[in-house]
Amino acid sequence: MSKAKLAKKAKAERKTIIPGIPDVWLYVVIGVILMAAVLALATIQPKAPAATATPLVTLAAQLPTVTLESSAAQPTAITVPTATAQPTPVPVPTTAEQTRRPLANVPAVQRNDYFKNLPAMSIDTNKKYQATIVTDRGNIVVDLNAAKAPVTVNNFVSLARQGFYDGLTFHRVEPGFVIQGGDPAATGSGGPGYTVLAEIGLPHTDGAIAMARRPDNVNSTRASSGSQFYITLGAQAGLDNQYTVFGQVISGLDVTRQIQIGDVIRRVDITEQ
Repeated sequence: MSKAKLAKKAKAERKTIIPGIPDVWLYVVIGVILMAAVLALATIQPKAPAATATPLVTLAAQLPTVTLESSAAQPTAITVPTATAQPTPVPVPTTAEQTRRPLANVPAVQRNDYFKNLPAMSIDTNKKYQATIVTDRGNIVVDLNAAKAPVTVNNFVSLARQGFYDGLTFHRVEPGFVIQGGDPAATGSGGPGYTVLAEIGLPHTDGAIAMARRPDNVNSTRASSGSQFYITLGAQAGLDNQYTVFGQVISGLDVTRQIQIGDVIRRVDITEQ
């Protein structure tokens, strides 16, 4: 082939889109592809949206639920104490009562050596006096023998009416022997600040109430403590003719046997007949 024809052929090939393939065939192929695509699209039908599956729950299950915490997280139930576990209510003194029982408002330890002298005689020895010792374990009722121990009974009545015994404790308990209280110092060594003339004579029967005292080697007259008293747990003949007995328990003897060290004397009430 001549150089002129080769040059003309090369120029013609450079004008085609794809070298070596005439443009007309390329257009034909492209047209066929486009027609096929149009036909394919025309046959595709839009699908309806798939129905949402109904959840298998009831109406009640669709409502918000309250989640219960585990039993460990639940607040502890309040236990209502039984009647026997209830403490004996402490009477709230009225203003008039506070006036009559002024020492009830004085701290117990400050009642120690509060007085300088034995109280003046104020009881009538022809009358009967009864003391009710109020405790959380029950009441101890005592007949006071003003005829046989007038000074001692007068002192006990005077202190009780002023509230001296209110809030003091039983600091000594000897099972089968005695319970002892009335010490503002709660040590066995305290008192109102004076001693009481000995009035020895009544026996130590079961439930006798008597005054404690210091031993003979420092107390030759056997004078009684100003406020400390004891109650016998059973007859104690070995104490006769040594201590001043001034009364007898007539109710609450069972209470005396329940008293423990530290039990509180809530108050001592006096009645006069």
